[in-house]
Amino acid sequence: MSLYIGNKIITPIIIKNNYNPDSTTVIEGQYEKNWQIVSIDLTDITTIGKDAFNQCASLTSVIMDSVITIGERAFASCPALKNITIPSTCERIGDNAFQQFHGTITINKPQGSISGSPWGAAEGTTIVWEG
Repeated sequence: MSLYIGNKIITPIIIKNNYNPDSTTVIEGQYEKNWQIVSIDLTDITTIGKDAFNQCASLTSVIMDSVITIGERAFASCPALKNITIPSTCERIGDNAFQQFHGTITINKPQGSISGSPWGAAEGTTIVWEG
Protein backbone atom coordinates (compact mmCIF):
# COMPACT_ATOMS: atom_id res chain seq x y z
CA MET A 1 0.00 0.00 0.00
CA SER A 2 1.30 3.44 -0.87
CA LEU A 3 0.11 6.73 0.55
CA TYR A 4 0.55 9.97 -1.32
CA ILE A 5 0.48 13.64 -0.46
CA GLY A 6 0.42 15.41 -3.77
CA ASN A 7 2.88 13.36 -5.81
CA LYS A 8 5.12 12.42 -2.87
CA ILE A 9 5.02 8.80 -1.62
CA ILE A 10 4.67 8.56 2.16
CA THR A 11 5.75 5.43 4.05
CA PRO A 12 2.94 3.94 6.17
CA ILE A 13 3.66 3.44 9.87
CA ILE A 14 2.77 0.30 11.78
CA ILE A 15 2.85 0.71 15.57
CA LYS A 16 3.53 -2.28 17.77
CA ASN A 17 3.83 -2.31 21.54
CA ASN A 18 7.58 -1.94 21.40
CA TYR A 19 7.67 1.84 21.32
CA ASN A 20 7.73 1.90 25.13
CA PRO A 21 7.87 -1.62 26.57
CA ASP A 22 7.77 -0.31 30.15
CA SER A 23 4.43 1.44 29.67
CA THR A 24 0.89 0.10 29.52
CA THR A 25 -0.59 3.47 28.53
CA VAL A 26 -0.90 5.33 25.25
CA ILE A 27 -0.93 8.92 26.50
CA GLU A 28 -3.39 11.65 25.53
CA GLY A 29 -3.01 12.75 21.93
CA GLN A 30 0.18 10.73 21.49
CA TYR A 31 -0.55 9.87 17.84
CA GLU A 32 -3.35 12.35 17.15
CA LYS A 33 -3.63 13.49 13.50
CA ASN A 34 -0.90 11.12 12.35
CA TRP A 35 -2.13 10.19 8.87
CA GLN A 36 0.79 7.76 8.31
CA ILE A 37 -0.41 5.19 10.87
CA VAL A 38 -2.12 2.27 9.15
CA SER A 39 -2.02 -0.42 11.84
CA ILE A 40 -1.60 -0.49 15.61
CA ASP A 41 -0.90 -3.45 17.87
CA LEU A 42 -1.87 -2.51 21.42
CA THR A 43 -1.17 -5.92 22.93
CA ASP A 44 -0.68 -5.53 26.71
CA ILE A 45 -1.80 -1.87 26.65
CA THR A 46 -4.42 -1.26 29.38
CA THR A 47 -5.17 2.45 28.90
CA ILE A 48 -5.69 4.31 25.65
CA GLY A 49 -5.70 8.02 26.46
CA LYS A 50 -8.02 10.77 25.28
CA ASP A 51 -7.48 11.63 21.59
CA ALA A 52 -4.68 9.02 21.35
CA PHE A 53 -5.46 8.11 17.72
CA ASN A 54 -7.97 10.86 16.93
CA GLN A 55 -7.93 11.82 13.24
CA CYS A 56 -5.54 9.08 12.13
CA ALA A 57 -7.04 9.08 8.64
CA SER A 58 -5.15 6.03 7.29
CA LEU A 59 -5.69 3.75 10.31
CA THR A 60 -7.27 0.48 9.14
CA SER A 61 -6.37 -2.07 11.82
CA VAL A 62 -6.32 -2.09 15.63
CA ILE A 63 -5.35 -5.07 17.78
CA MET A 64 -5.96 -4.86 21.52
CA ASP A 65 -6.28 -7.65 24.05
CA SER A 66 -5.83 -6.13 27.52
CA VAL A 67 -7.35 -2.66 27.33
CA ILE A 68 -9.36 -1.57 30.39
CA THR A 69 -10.03 2.07 29.46
CA ILE A 70 -10.50 3.75 26.09
CA GLY A 71 -10.38 7.53 26.45
CA GLU A 72 -12.61 10.20 24.96
CA ARG A 73 -12.26 10.50 21.17
CA ALA A 74 -9.48 7.87 21.19
CA PHE A 75 -10.49 6.61 17.73
CA ALA A 76 -12.62 9.55 16.56
CA SER A 77 -12.46 10.62 12.92
CA CYS A 78 -10.57 7.57 11.63
CA PRO A 79 -12.42 7.11 8.31
CA ALA A 80 -10.42 4.09 7.09
CA LEU A 81 -11.14 2.09 10.27
CA LYS A 82 -14.19 -0.07 9.52
CA ASN A 83 -14.02 -2.81 12.18
CA ILE A 84 -12.77 -2.81 15.74
CA THR A 85 -12.99 -5.43 18.48
CA ILE A 86 -13.13 -4.44 22.14
CA PRO A 87 -11.76 -7.15 24.46
CA SER A 88 -13.59 -8.53 27.50
CA THR A 89 -11.11 -6.70 29.76
CA CYS A 90 -12.57 -3.31 28.81
CA GLU A 91 -14.49 -1.56 31.59
CA ARG A 92 -14.87 1.99 30.27
CA ILE A 93 -15.18 3.67 26.90
CA GLY A 94 -15.05 7.47 26.95
CA ASP A 95 -17.52 9.85 25.34
CA ASN A 96 -17.21 10.03 21.56
CA ALA A 97 -14.41 7.44 21.55
CA PHE A 98 -15.66 6.35 18.11
CA GLN A 99 -17.04 9.67 16.88
CA GLN A 100 -17.81 9.55 13.15
CA PHE A 101 -17.01 5.81 13.05
CA HIS A 102 -18.78 3.94 10.23
CA GLY A 103 -18.54 0.17 10.52
CA THR A 104 -18.79 -2.60 13.10
CA ILE A 105 -17.76 -2.43 16.75
CA THR A 106 -17.58 -5.89 18.31
CA ILE A 107 -17.52 -6.01 22.11
CA ASN A 108 -16.55 -9.26 23.81
CA LYS A 109 -18.81 -8.61 26.82
CA PRO A 110 -22.52 -8.99 27.66
CA GLN A 111 -24.80 -6.36 26.12
CA GLY A 112 -24.97 -3.13 28.10
CA SER A 113 -22.02 -3.98 30.35
CA ILE A 114 -20.21 -0.84 29.17
CA SER A 115 -22.39 2.26 29.29
CA GLY A 116 -22.56 4.99 26.68
CA SER A 117 -23.08 2.92 23.51
CA PRO A 118 -22.51 3.85 20.65
CA TRP A 119 -19.85 6.26 21.97
CA GLY A 120 -20.38 8.83 19.23
CA ALA A 121 -20.34 6.35 16.34
CA ALA A 122 -22.24 7.40 13.24
CA GLU A 123 -25.79 6.33 12.53
CA GLY A 124 -25.77 2.94 10.87
CA THR A 125 -22.77 1.66 12.84
CA THR A 126 -23.32 -1.92 14.00
CA ILE A 127 -22.60 -2.72 17.65
CA VAL A 128 -22.17 -6.48 18.25
CA TRP A 129 -22.13 -7.71 21.87
CA GLU A 130 -20.50 -11.14 22.22
CA GLY A 131 -20.40 -11.99 25.87
